[in-house]
Amino acid sequence: MKYINFAFIDIKHMDREKHREKTGVYNDLILKNIRELTKSNWNGRLVLRMPVIRDFNDNDENIIQTAEFMNSLGLFEINILPFHRLGDSKWNQLGKEYAYKSEEGTAQDKMDYIQDLFLDREIACYIGHETNF
Repeated sequence: MKYINFAFIDIKHMDREKHREKTGVYNDLILKNIRELTKSNWNGRLVLRMPVIRDFNDNDENIIQTAEFMNSLGLFEINILPFHRLGDSKWNQLGKEYAYKSEEGTAQDKMDYIQDLFLDREIACYIGHETNF
């Protein structure tokens, strides 16, 4: 980390079982890496990113748990990413079925609502490309 001054880490869900159901892996290593980075003497900027997926991680409980996790580690910045289907072609190239091919993009009012949940918990929350980095 000596030569890195900026890092993004994706966080999809705080519940390890729900994370495994959708991604195929538990979130333990992701959460551990975030914790380790915040405990290290690294002085870089760490920003969490969350792709917002309807009926998976867009509920109040998960958002609040994510904000509480961040607050407990002194992290106060997250970038929420509206869902899109750009991954469809990547899955096709791999010869796999894309599970979200009929999923609609995340509505702006939902993104605004999630942003407010983070802001209410003193987490700077940037939506998609509307970031300061």
